[in-house]
Amino acid sequence: MEYIVRLGLCIDARARTPPRQVEALGATAVSFPLVPHLDVSQQARALERYRTLGWDVAVVLGPQAIQDGPDWRASIMEALRQAHELLAIEAVTHVILGHEPDDGWRGDQVADDPLVVPRGGVGSWVLSCADLAELIHRARTILGTHTPLLLGGLVSGRPEFVGRLDLSGVDGLLVHPYADLDLDALLDGYQAEIAAQGLDGRVSLGIGELGRSDYTLRRGVIADWYGQVLRHLAARGDVSACFVCCDSDLTLDGYGVFDAEDRPKPSVAAIFAATRGLDPSASLVAPRSDRPDQDAAPEVNGSLPWPPGLPLGALELASALAWDDEDDSDAETVRALAALWPELGPHLAYYGVDGDPAPSVAILATIWTASDGDCRPTVERGDYDRCERLYGRGSQTGVVLGNVRHGDGHRFRGRGLVPLRGRAAYARYSALLGLDLVADPDLLAEPAVASALLAAQFEEHGLWGAARRGDYAAIRRVFDAGLNRYEPFLEAVQRLWSALDRREQDQAPPPDPARLKSVLAAARALDGASDGGELVARAYRRAGAATLSSDPDALADETAAIGPEAAVPGDLVLYSYADPSRGGAHYAHVALVGEADGLVLDGRAGLGAALRPHVRGAVRRYRRVPLDVAVVLDSPTGEEDDEVLWRERYEALAEGSRRTAQALDEVAARLVPPPVPARPPEKAAKSEHVDYGQAAWRWQEQAREIAAEGVQKLRAVAVQLRDAAEEG
Repeated sequence: MEYIVRLGLCIDARARTPPRQVEALGATAVSFPLVPHLDVSQQARALERYRTLGWDVAVVLGPQAIQDGPDWRASIMEALRQAHELLAIEAVTHVILGHEPDDGWRGDQVADDPLVVPRGGVGSWVLSCADLAELIHRARTILGTHTPLLLGGLVSGRPEFVGRLDLSGVDGLLVHPYADLDLDALLDGYQAEIAAQGLDGRVSLGIGELGRSDYTLRRGVIADWYGQVLRHLAARGDVSACFVCCDSDLTLDGYGVFDAEDRPKPSVAAIFAATRGLDPSASLVAPRSDRPDQDAAPEVNGSLPWPPGLPLGALELASALAWDDEDDSDAETVRALAALWPELGPHLAYYGVDGDPAPSVAILATIWTASDGDCRPTVERGDYDRCERLYGRGSQTGVVLGNVRHGDGHRFRGRGLVPLRGRAAYARYSALLGLDLVADPDLLAEPAVASALLAAQFEEHGLWGAARRGDYAAIRRVFDAGLNRYEPFLEAVQRLWSALDRREQDQAPPPDPARLKSVLAAARALDGASDGGELVARAYRRAGAATLSSDPDALADETAAIGPEAAVPGDLVLYSYADPSRGGAHYAHVALVGEADGLVLDGRAGLGAALRPHVRGAVRRYRRVPLDVAVVLDSPTGEEDDEVLWRERYEALAEGSRRTAQALDEVAARLVPPPVPARPPEKAAKSEHVDYGQAAWRWQEQAREIAAEGVQKLRAVAVQLRDAAEEG
């Protein structure tokens, strides 16, 4: 975006500077310091003349408005309240945070101390970067997102310090080049910091106070200097505004452009000549149309199709997921699901998982658990101080989250269907989704954007496959490494699958008590069944009821779904959970519903057939064997039966050995630590040693995670080997 310099004048609202003196410079904007002890109406009357002429009026919250020391928060809240009143009555158009900030530099030492003596301006107290970030946050909260807010008081000549601030909260920077500095290098440095944060065209750059004093230069030199600098700024094309302070006459202190005898100061003519051809309508900050409307919600298509992967309506979903069975028709929950769930449809189709209900069940249970049953995107509660304490750049958590600027802890607090935290995560998913979540984090409060993010997270971490194979612990661990609230999550998954099975149970045959009773009797008489699938297949075959497969996935295809309430003794119950020995299988175990409540009859390697409780941590799916399944009448008996049994067991053991070898190869591949960070030389800069310390800490954490995962997998392989040895 190109700018033409807009000329403004620094005035004192108490001095009642006549507009003719401002016009004598060719200025069409003024800035004045807020005086807290003056009544708002008094200051408004002093500024009325400028507003009636259509000029921009910027109120500066500087040292007069912000008390020194630790009580600055109370004073700034009062100053912001007065600024808000001035905005409400249209006495001012812009707000400038003009208290001199501490850029953290004292010679060769870097500090962040609110008691550092300033390098320019007046006063002996300055804001630390952390306090300045909090000040910007408080100003935005009180003044709103549409008030043009500029950060002024930048006097040190070190633009790199603003790299520690999140500049997206302001609309412009105002530099005060008091000393004999290279102005181009200074402005280029600030533009580079703006560009580094991706804010080109959204954060403008201007001069807050341009002036020289008779203490340092003669009057004639000052006049020439003004003309040269203003013409040069106009030629640059990237400076939006310049406020001048003509304090070049010792007969009158302050910002006046006329001396004590009402004579123009020598610099006035030079300034007027330099600005005669400038456009007086140029904006002080980037036009609002060039910056995203932070209050506008992204467009949401309300006609999206209901996701085909989960054939349940909003009312059915609400009923299935209700924590309290008596509250299964809560209107708010139904409305939330009706608004949210269709937004996920296109993403399920995009990732090619819309034809399978397993991914839909997993993602909806994730939403339900993370939102505590609300099913709406959330924004983490907590004031600025709490978020900075927990996630700020100075905390250990903040370092892990990639929060590098003051204010990042609050700005990038948890948002979305499953809370996303930290600058690094917001930046990573901005690139993945093609949305600038760093510039506008509140986009994640919108159902459409939050749905896109959650689907992208499932894709990135391979959770669609985990959902198909029933590895629900892996899904939950991605969003909560400590597996907190895993039981409610698993319960939500169970309720959704049960609701789906109830829809299909009309196609299941009615129970045949006599047949199922004979199946149970045959199962109890079996001895040496190595697993549940073998027990079920042999029991149905011995009872003459059906010839079934022994693999749980095949059994699921051969049988009809029924709801948990419809299951009777002798029906099948399939367990879905992660089993490394079964690779990508949907089901890891199968059993027969027992006659005692909560008990099933199953077979396990080395333990044989017995009544046992349900497998813990698994999702249960109930099935019924159709009456028309063929029965092999010439099934082997006696020695032939034993031969068939041992052949099946041998093949199963061979397949188990192959899977065990594959699992060992995967463990070996994972047990490779990340590259060790290189230690910097002793004479390296302090920042390099800090970076090395952080990298070493991250390396240690990654190595610990890899080792823990490897130990867990090795234990699982050891169990497989032990079971194979016992069966052999």
